[in-house]
Amino acid sequence: SPTDLANYKYGDQVGTTGLAYIQSQIKPTKTPRVYNTLDDAVSALKTKQIDAIVIDTPTAQYMASQQVPNGTVVGQFPPAGEHMGLLFAKDNLLVACVNQAIDKLNSAGTFKNLQTQYLSDYISIPVIQP
Repeated sequence: SPTDLANYKYGDQVGTTGLAYIQSQIKPTKTPRVYNTLDDAVSALKTKQIDAIVIDTPTAQYMASQQVPNGTVVGQFPPAGEHMGLLFAKDNLLVACVNQAIDKLNSAGTFKNLQTQYLSDYISIPVIQP
């Protein structure tokens, strides 16, 4: 349950949004361990020095299936202000075209359909409110 989340020993890579989320939203009773690299955090998880890492869902699913024996993704948290975007050089003429295409795909429901078709593994993980 969300109230149980604070009882686990967390760890994460220094400077990540996952670590910030642990500290600001989960507020664990034990001080989270901070690692220089994600590989170090994964090693700590594998050797049971920590109980959990907060990471983006696709990476978590990869870790659970390939990197951490008997690993499992137990849930996902609501978005915490991190978004992806497209980057163009300043004054690129394609920006208006791309924005228009994105608006059309969004209003037509295409993004939602693609999400359902191709990302069902990610959207089927329950959302946990800390």
